[in-house]
Amino acid sequence: MNINWGWMKKKITIRAILLIVLAIIGIVLISTYFFDWLDFDKNTLKFCSKLGEIILVSSIVSFLIDAARYIGIFKEELCDVIYDTKFLEKRKDIDKVWMEVSKVLFRLKFPQISTDLLMAVKNYYTPSDCPTLSYYNDYRIIYTIEYDEIESDFVRVNTKVSFNLNVENDGEFIFPVRFWTCVEQSKKDEVKTEIASITVNGSPMESSAERSEYANGMVLNVFDLVLKGSTEYRIEHESNKKYNLKDDNYLGFKARWLVKDMRVQLFHPTDMKILLVERGTKEMFKLNYETNIYKEYEYKGLVLKKQGFIMILNKY
Repeated sequence: MNINWGWMKKKITIRAILLIVLAIIGIVLISTYFFDWLDFDKNTLKFCSKLGEIILVSSIVSFLIDAARYIGIFKEELCDVIYDTKFLEKRKDIDKVWMEVSKVLFRLKFPQISTDLLMAVKNYYTPSDCPTLSYYNDYRIIYTIEYDEIESDFVRVNTKVSFNLNVENDGEFIFPVRFWTCVEQSKKDEVKTEIASITVNGSPMESSAERSEYANGMVLNVFDLVLKGSTEYRIEHESNKKYNLKDDNYLGFKARWLVKDMRVQLFHPTDMKILLVERGTKEMFKLNYETNIYKEYEYKGLVLKKQGFIMILNKY
């Protein structure tokens, strides 16, 4: 609603003055019947009194109606201000506002599990482990799979990843680049992972820390990047990994934070069968193009935390 408050104030003032004048006239006319200060006959005084009652009651009713109408307009305008995007952006208690609104919505839709659902959405789908991070956008992965020339059971996988990383502010934070491989603990040293390159906004970067650990049947390699000075980063990295296909016959992606739109391309040997399986996503990955050595998949929409895909690799 777009209201000219100057014109509205002027209109309210004029109507208020008019109603006050009418109320005074009504009181004066009523008083003529009770006070003998006009030389009129009794019927005339009685008529004046009744007319005064009508004018007084009408002015009071009109005042109440106008007050209710203007209060309604004010409340509606106030709601527009309170829920305006610019106003909400400046609120320091925006999390509390979101929670209260969500509580009402969830109670209407899911009264028995509204609290659990609210906590799940807040804690699971927002990046609490990295408060500055918002989401990934335009996520691209290109896999190139080749058999090792010496060890036939091993494959070499070249992975190129690129995406836009959107953050809330330009402060400093650590962004981890992760690679994992499923393998028995006795064979964990056979897994070889190396970073060929990492660029941020087109400039080469070096990892501030590199570490490797084994847990839950997986070798996890982590490369930490220190980022600061921007609210959007274009990150590209390329890695090479060699491992036994019999120990780990799939590639996969599991979102650590929210991801908006994905494209996955895969180059593979002719005797390798590929099966893509969605990991909890709302929609299916669309197969855009396919040959005996190449596949391209696309996902439009949001990939939520811990969602993604698995590619099963089977050699004929």
